[in-house]
Amino acid sequence: MNYKMKFFITWVVICLVMPVGSFSQTMHQSADTIPLDTAVRYGVLANGLSYYILRKTVPTKVIEMAFVQKAGVAHVEKPEELGVAHLLEHLSLRSTVHFPSGIRKFFIERGLRPGSDISASTGTSTNYKLTIPSGEKSLLDDALLAFRDYAKGRLYLPGDVAEERSAVLRESAMGDNPAFFMLNETRFKHLNENPLFAPGNHGKEALNIKEVSVETLLKFDEKWYCPDMQAVIVVGDVDELETEQKIKLIFSTLKNEMEIKTLLPEVFDKYDVPLTGKDQVMKVTNVNPSISTTVEIFKKRKSSTSEGGPSTFSQLRVELMDKLCNKLIGLRFSQLNPAVAINTKILRRAIHPLAGIDALTTILTLDNVAQSEVAIKLYMRELYRIQKWGFSQHEFLKAVESMDFKNSVDNSRELVVKLTNHFLYGAAFAANEKELLYVLLKETSLQNLNDMMRGWLIEEGNTDYLFVAPKKEITIIPSIEQITTWKKEVS
Repeated sequence: MNYKMKFFITWVVICLVMPVGSFSQTMHQSADTIPLDTAVRYGVLANGLSYYILRKTVPTKVIEMAFVQKAGVAHVEKPEELGVAHLLEHLSLRSTVHFPSGIRKFFIERGLRPGSDISASTGTSTNYKLTIPSGEKSLLDDALLAFRDYAKGRLYLPGDVAEERSAVLRESAMGDNPAFFMLNETRFKHLNENPLFAPGNHGKEALNIKEVSVETLLKFDEKWYCPDMQAVIVVGDVDELETEQKIKLIFSTLKNEMEIKTLLPEVFDKYDVPLTGKDQVMKVTNVNPSISTTVEIFKKRKSSTSEGGPSTFSQLRVELMDKLCNKLIGLRFSQLNPAVAINTKILRRAIHPLAGIDALTTILTLDNVAQSEVAIKLYMRELYRIQKWGFSQHEFLKAVESMDFKNSVDNSRELVVKLTNHFLYGAAFAANEKELLYVLLKETSLQNLNDMMRGWLIEEGNTDYLFVAPKKEITIIPSIEQITTWKKEVS
């Protein structure tokens, strides 16, 4: 019997003998932190490496695997380290101790598809992923051995380094389309008051990738690629005990070469973004004709949730209410003037995962800047109505009806992502999360949601109006004084 069925039977029995209110009360009276699901075989080796094994046989006969490294774009302590994490990610797929012809080449020759079955990405962390058919033990062994080389096994051959320098630059489009990157970088800087997000960093990174020495790569490898910063995740139709024994055998010999390092929370602290308390208009020249003229509105506040997802029952309830409010907002705006496209939703850590800013985020898509007064007034008027009268019972019931938690099932890749977030940020992993959300849904009222929305809407200040428009229209973008006048007119 798989873990989903075990929980479902238990949950049905509980619901039969205990009212929803009693079950939820018991849930909230317990420790607020959501414990790691007992279906996961979890452990930490003596050297600090973490591992997660979850047996799952449906709906597909594949094994999803991930090697997670707590080192990414945030772990830049010196200017010469810009782009190094990304370059190391690429080199990990090339020549290594156990795969001298290259890890990517080895698995492609065995039928894995690049990008889909074998991939890697660098963000706030570096994640390596493999999807292999279940039942092929030798391929599982090869995958774990590849993860061992991701941990510590890159050869840094001159040809590999030269080729991957070029690949990273092409992938980032730094050399091919610098104007497009400058647009996004300028947009990002406008929304943040932290010098680490300053325009020009992409250009510095491109230059650094071209010139970084192998010595600098090795130092970054030595500092960050250590077992106490790493995790192995396996989800699929596997023998859990046998897989655990293999992980212990393969990874126990790894050593922490540096005992003192900057831990992830401390790295993130330096990316904190202060709020100014002011509303502001910002202008970005649209250098790409394929991008529409837009007004991006960010009503900001400091983040109240954990990065990577909720870690407590309280945060899980906030996540549910976010989803319901976004459904309600979508229903409301879908009934307005179809000539103006308005997309509004609550987003946690909306600006950047590192920035710690939540926002009620809106994108107005326009034909030209001249439409902005009509569009912004329409947006403001509807938010004023929501603030004053709230959503209706009819809207609430439609939103609740659309939340199908009982019948939805996480696929293996989604489970790998959630386990990754547990390792990186302490986010919750509960096989019964959908059922928990269903219970919370039953006890969430229209009043709860209206109060939550009013909390967003009554706050003054910290609203950014970011106009992305062609150069010829930049001069007619309204000022913050004009927008403030429009707000007074509609309220």
